[in-house]
Amino acid sequence: MHKIASFMLLSSLALSAMDFQSFKKELLASSKILQSNAMQESLAKNKNELLLLSQDPSLDFSLGRYNPQKGDDENGFSAGFSQSIRTSAYYDALKQKASASGASAKANKLYFKATFIKNIEELYTEYVYAYKQYEQRQLAYTIAQKISTMAYQQYKYGTKSKTHYLQAKNDALIAKTRISSAKLQAKSVLEKLHALSGIQREINLEKVYIYPLTPLSKYLLNSPTKMMIKAQEKMLSSELAISTNRIESFALHGEFEKEPEQDIARVGVSLPLPLFNRSSKNQELAKLKTVQARLENEQILFSESIKAQRLLTSINELITQHQEYKTLEKRQKKLVTLFQEGYKISKGSLLELLNAKKSWLQSQEKLITLEKEINQQKIELFYLEGKYND
Repeated sequence: MHKIASFMLLSSLALSAMDFQSFKKELLASSKILQSNAMQESLAKNKNELLLLSQDPSLDFSLGRYNPQKGDDENGFSAGFSQSIRTSAYYDALKQKASASGASAKANKLYFKATFIKNIEELYTEYVYAYKQYEQRQLAYTIAQKISTMAYQQYKYGTKSKTHYLQAKNDALIAKTRISSAKLQAKSVLEKLHALSGIQREINLEKVYIYPLTPLSKYLLNSPTKMMIKAQEKMLSSELAISTNRIESFALHGEFEKEPEQDIARVGVSLPLPLFNRSSKNQELAKLKTVQARLENEQILFSESIKAQRLLTSINELITQHQEYKTLEKRQKKLVTLFQEGYKISKGSLLELLNAKKSWLQSQEKLITLEKEINQQKIELFYLEGKYND
């Protein structure tokens, strides 16, 4: 009866399961987190438009009343305007900054999306791992039950002692207790995936690792961090260009004044006087920031390159190890079958059978763990390669 229930559970979990690529496609379209982050470019565009807008002119208007010592009182007025005008060099530097700001917003958006996809793939890998553990522990319990049944039959007919039966039964109970933890873990990870996806309906995913267990020969470093560094370099370059301008703007102003006996028109220009060498200090500071950032970024990219090489080597070594364990697992499975047949006809040792079963199940668990580790490391390497930069 338990076998039937287990089969029905596995069948229901596999029913109408969505493959990961379809899930990821729907997730990218429905995730509120990504939609919110995607607005960065629009926000930056609006800010840059405001940055490049000219300042509004100012207008002054006043009325006057003149009281000469002789004669009637007379009215007069004055009107003036003022307009701040950026120098062409400073305006070009601001346009450079606006372009760098747009590039930075785009790099931030792509960085966030790439990191988000990476996290989703890692979470899905944990989900598949937990489910495969659940399946493996179901199998372990089924085998333990079978051995327990054989031990009971031999105890019943007097060919083996009650101790043998109790030992086998205890082994089956231990195997049963390990099932629920893997099932709960798989459910917990699936709920996290569902929460991040933004998909409004219940989801049922396939339990298949994303990447095959095939060796890799090379890598090309193009990480989201590299995009961020390029955007940062553009921003620092624009700040340096701004700092080179000793005069950023000047004011053009005019005035017309009407008095009872005369009209007066004035036109003038106001220029800042850079007496305290503030521009040179700003320029020096911008250069220092550029040098500092370059050194830090070179170290970051070097570390990523070393990490990518280490991952490439590790992945191939783990794949080789997986192949070796696969061969071992097949042999151990045959050995368990032989011990079962021998024990069934009272010619084998229960202890040898349980030890052989334990070794076989440990190899199965090792295979599952290796498959998870290979996928996790491939996700990390592909992230450094820029696979998620689209």
